[in-house]
Amino acid sequence: MPSIKVLRNNVFRALAGLNPWKAYGPDGAKLFQLCLLTFTFPSCWKFAYIQPVPKKGDHSNPSNYHPIALISCMSKIFQSILNRKIFKHLSLHNLLSDCQYGFRQGHSIGDLLAFLTESWSSSFRDFGETFAAALDIQKAFDRVWHKALISKLPSYFSILLSATLSQVSFPTILLQQW
Repeated sequence: MPSIKVLRNNVFRALAGLNPWKAYGPDGAKLFQLCLLTFTFPSCWKFAYIQPVPKKGDHSNPSNYHPIALISCMSKIFQSILNRKIFKHLSLHNLLSDCQYGFRQGHSIGDLLAFLTESWSSSFRDFGETFAAALDIQKAFDRVWHKALISKLPSYFSILLSATLSQVSFPTILLQQW
């Protein structure tokens, strides 16, 4: 028998074919629950391939690329579950501003533009003038003091996030175009 090679479409097909109504063994939900209870994140889930994706402009200039981290399926599944749980908590407790448009389902850039247009129009109508300031801070997230940002989170999330982000591995391999 030739060596077996597992491709990503094999994993996706297997995951899509799982019946959520059937009983599961010692992996899956129990593994994720163990990560939450012990505030650990398996080191093999912290490994990622970095794929540079070209932006507009000269492709020979390295600054005209942004990196995409390709992480393991288990890490994606776990992070997806956490994202849904955290978002549900924030929504149920009204902790998200109505003016938060980024990364929210059902909130688009079109909604933001409509809000801004109405705000500017009413200001101009009511006061005869309007002012706006726009900031485009290059690499804004890279410049954030991450330790301080994490310290603002509830201890449960900060411990888990610290465990998730510590000792992340990025090999220097460029993947082929998809």
